[in-house]
Amino acid sequence: MLKSAGATLVRAMGNLRTLALVGLAATLVACQKSEGSKGAAPSGGINGQGASGQGASGQGGSGQGGRAGPGGSGVSGVSGGSDPEPLPAGGAPPQDSECGLSNTAFCETFEAGPSATRGRGGDLDPALFSLGRVAPQNVSGGDKDELVYGATIPACRSGIGDKVLPPDDDLICTPTTAIGSSHVLMAVASQNYGLNSIRVRQPFDFAGRTGTIGCDVDATMINGLFGWASIEITEDPIPTPNFTDFEYGPLPRSALELQFDHDGCGAPGLISLKNVLVFKDFAVTKLGGAGQPTCFATQRGHLNRIRIHVSQKKVEVLASDFSADGLTFAAPKPVFSSAMDLPFSRGWVHFSGHNHATIKYGGDDSWILRWDNLGFDGPKLMNFREYDVPDSGKPATVDGHSGLNVAYQFDDTGLSDCCPSAAVPSLSFDNVDLTDVTKATLTFTSYYLNWPQADVTKYALRYRFNGRGFIDRALTPGEIAALLVKGQVGTLNQSIDVPLTELQNGTNTLELVTSNVDLTYKPAVVNVGLVLQTK
Repeated sequence: MLKSAGATLVRAMGNLRTLALVGLAATLVACQKSEGSKGAAPSGGINGQGASGQGASGQGGSGQGGRAGPGGSGVSGVSGGSDPEPLPAGGAPPQDSECGLSNTAFCETFEAGPSATRGRGGDLDPALFSLGRVAPQNVSGGDKDELVYGATIPACRSGIGDKVLPPDDDLICTPTTAIGSSHVLMAVASQNYGLNSIRVRQPFDFAGRTGTIGCDVDATMINGLFGWASIEITEDPIPTPNFTDFEYGPLPRSALELQFDHDGCGAPGLISLKNVLVFKDFAVTKLGGAGQPTCFATQRGHLNRIRIHVSQKKVEVLASDFSADGLTFAAPKPVFSSAMDLPFSRGWVHFSGHNHATIKYGGDDSWILRWDNLGFDGPKLMNFREYDVPDSGKPATVDGHSGLNVAYQFDDTGLSDCCPSAAVPSLSFDNVDLTDVTKATLTFTSYYLNWPQADVTKYALRYRFNGRGFIDRALTPGEIAALLVKGQVGTLNQSIDVPLTELQNGTNTLELVTSNVDLTYKPAVVNVGLVLQTK
């Protein structure tokens, strides 16, 4: 039975956002600054209806009203840009936002509560954030098509049960005694190198200066077999930046990654930043030396305050010990500093949670993280619009665990979802606005079979918009090298520049087929988005 995936449009114009529902939904987002305050949630904002439900959990329910409104050798270098602003006692510099940053370009405190507009990110406002998920070892074969299991969660807020499926694995919770403000609960239920990643839909620019990223996060890591938090800056607006030599997930092409890691701390509850990575064309360089890391104290369910100072030549990270109430923090102390040679000065900020394999190693069915006060400084770059394709959202039960398949499979004949398999003629981006557009980028997480008998050097993706001729897009040398890294399980982050002549105002359909790809296990795509840059 044929079906097509459609799109939901979100327009952002100043402080007014208007939602129009068309088909199943892809989300247009014109990024805007959020200046939330720690107080009562404002009324008004988004008007319209949420997308209709899909699968067991759905892509949100109907509703009206809403909220207001980043293997190689080591590198050397010297500090670039101005020195970071000093942090006085109390952990915050002179500030002009609730995120504790000066010269704020972006700040979200989540005090307005859940967004009435639903997308892949559940409660997260799709005008501000994109949410990517990946389950590298549950991506294809059997009844799996990027299968994300259900997650058992602690109390969050009234009306939310203790078991959730995508997109409700990212929720905005009411205050607790441990965290005295509204905040994000992220439940990473994707097993075996699973990842949930929140990307801010507004670039972070640090050209010619030292920029600052700030957040509060439960940075706990019990052991490397369960889960942990990470923060990334990627040059491309990709959905799921991961790493190799432990996780074997989809690598970024060009990025800075900061993976919180308890190695070397020697006592329960201590965490460090011993795993800091720079990627250039998918090849990785690990920063820092072999000395003892500087550790800070964490506690499950409590927040640490993080400040990241970054230029192209240097990264410095400061962190506080955990806060008793999530409102007051000790002054963050330096925990990592290194010279580096970062190949970009403008990128996209991600706040990510990992699940190595909690079920396999006797833990819970998910890894729970909490985030608050996400922000960064610098110029406010608002000249982008984004559109998302929703997850396929078909229920599945594998090995006694229920979940949702969120990807689309494709082969030499076209797209399908799973399971059971049903043809999908096209994905669609609706209400696309090409006014003043100068660049279009198609982004997604993909899977290709990369076992030894496959010749991935011949792999090619063929895509077309709006029924026009197919465009052949061979894997790049960097993508091929990423697939061939020992232990990699076939997932990629792909970012493809689309000729503007292929697009049109209004609905744009997208078809994908393969060329010279081993189809023993079908390729798959998930987290499909269209990013438009304007004048």
